[in-house]
Amino acid sequence: MSDGESEPKGTHEDESTAPEPPGAADLTLHELQSEARHLAQLAVTFDTNNDLEAAVYYYRETWDVLNKCLSITGQSSPTAPDMEAKRVEYMTRAQTLMDRLMKNESNRGNQSVNSGETSQLLRAECLLREALDEDQEG
Repeated sequence: MSDGESEPKGTHEDESTAPEPPGAADLTLHELQSEARHLAQLAVTFDTNNDLEAAVYYYRETWDVLNKCLSITGQSSPTAPDMEAKRVEYMTRAQTLMDRLMKNESNRGNQSVNSGETSQLLRAECLLREALDEDQEG
């Protein structure tokens, strides 16, 4: 490092690093699995409440955490098939909801065109009535 720069604490090359305690990787996996469960619960809650954008976000986050779990355990782990099945289920659901969101957006666009057309028709009707009233008055 150059003069005036300081290293972050705990990164000096000469410092000895303590070995990870037994089961530390399992603890990390356990924490990831717990996080995946929590995210999945949030996704289902938002899905149930029809908050599609939030549900999609949390389904994707769950998918990402399950990917990390699978990278730690490997495909040969006894829990890998269950995690893989859930991972696919959550991504499929996220895609289904994304499709629904896009369809809703498309429908909203059509509705705004329709409401724009409706407002123009109402304005034209109003102008026609005014013209007819003025015509009757001479």
